[in-house]
Amino acid sequence: MKTIKYLFIGALMLSVAAPAMAQSEADEAVKNATNIIKSNAPDKDKQVAAIAKGFKKDPKTLTAIGRAYFNAGNKEKAMEYGNMAISGKNKNYGEAYILMGDVETLNDKPGEAANYYQQAMYFDKTNPEGYRRYAYIMAKVSPKESANALEQLRLADPSYPVDIIAAEIYDNAGDKKNAIAYYEKVDRNKMKDNQFVNYLTCLFFTKNYDKLIEQGEWGVTKFPAAPAIPRLTFYSFTEKQNYPKAMEYAEKLFHISDSVKILPYDLQYYGHAALGNKDYAKAIETFNKLAEHPDANKDAKLDALKRIAETFGEQEDYAKSIDAWKKYHNVAGDMASATDIANLGTAYMYYSQTLSGDAKTNTLKESDKVFADLAAKKPSAAEYANYQRARIAGQLDPTSQQGLAKPFYDKVIELITANSNYDNISKNRLIQAYHYNMSYALIIQKDTATAKSYAAKILALDPEHEAAKQVSNIN
Repeated sequence: MKTIKYLFIGALMLSVAAPAMAQSEADEAVKNATNIIKSNAPDKDKQVAAIAKGFKKDPKTLTAIGRAYFNAGNKEKAMEYGNMAISGKNKNYGEAYILMGDVETLNDKPGEAANYYQQAMYFDKTNPEGYRRYAYIMAKVSPKESANALEQLRLADPSYPVDIIAAEIYDNAGDKKNAIAYYEKVDRNKMKDNQFVNYLTCLFFTKNYDKLIEQGEWGVTKFPAAPAIPRLTFYSFTEKQNYPKAMEYAEKLFHISDSVKILPYDLQYYGHAALGNKDYAKAIETFNKLAEHPDANKDAKLDALKRIAETFGEQEDYAKSIDAWKKYHNVAGDMASATDIANLGTAYMYYSQTLSGDAKTNTLKESDKVFADLAAKKPSAAEYANYQRARIAGQLDPTSQQGLAKPFYDKVIELITANSNYDNISKNRLIQAYHYNMSYALIIQKDTATAKSYAAKILALDPEHEAAKQVSNIN
């Protein structure tokens, strides 16, 4: 009886050990094949084929050899061994389909790759890699189909982190709204720093600044070494015009470590935050850095130069504002807008009010040149430009003896009356133009009839205009 018992136990041990030994042989075969594939042996494919010959009915080993070829960049051999793995009765081996799908992905054949991944999903329902790869390859073509595949994976393996993968797929496909929806299903405590940053980036590009600030304030503590978190939080506070908080988070960004690279956008937002915080010196310093930053594009540099000019103007330092506007226009060239040109002319006008004598006259003439240039370059701004030239001429000829303003007011009248749908701003300019011409005709030219005709035009627009009523009543 004892003999029979020990023989039975021995048989059981053999039945357990045999598969382990077989697996060990398979592992050794894959290891040897991989080393040969990596070598420069001229007959390495024959050597590998000789090894594989003993594993014709072992899809796992054949697929592993195919994967070794794939990793070595030999797509043809990888596909060959993938097909060998699913030959005969082993057509349901999912890993082989995944391998062949990977090959077709590298071949830039997403349709064929998707078909292989679908077969992997069908034959190996518990293997997440088929679902995951199918989802990724379908992401740009059909994010919805991609997400559906992951929902199937959720059913097959409820423990698999489906939501974060779905979020990344939608994110990469540019569908930030759905990406956010999936990111918010994930416990943020379980996110990696790059995943959390991607979530914040989606919030930023969808202008969900309040949510980003809430998450960012938590994230700077959870991921203190990730500069993108204080950066995006700082940007969002700036967009919300909470400038003190923006400055606070900018400092967090700048002082994370000495290795933090300061980007042009950092300087641009920091300059705007400093400006909003009325820290003019810091704003100008920052915008100057941006204007000189080697990685800043032309738009960013122009914005910096413009903000410098505006900041000097806000401080009523019009001489420096004029110099800054000139620098801006030298860089902008034809890119300068009508408003940009007008701002230089206006800076000259404001500056002239701080001067006297020839200095004032010469500054007003510089302003006039700018508005003349505006009228020539931007026909849509001609009404405004001529109106400003009329005002300048009025200062150069305060008693109207020379009638310097008249040609410009005449142009204003011509431009406004050519359009019957003018707004209240144009209406007020028109009244001022008529008023000037009325006064000039009556006082300088002694032409009462012409003056009364202008009075009538004014009263048609403003029946309560006192000066026009007085002129209209002259006998």
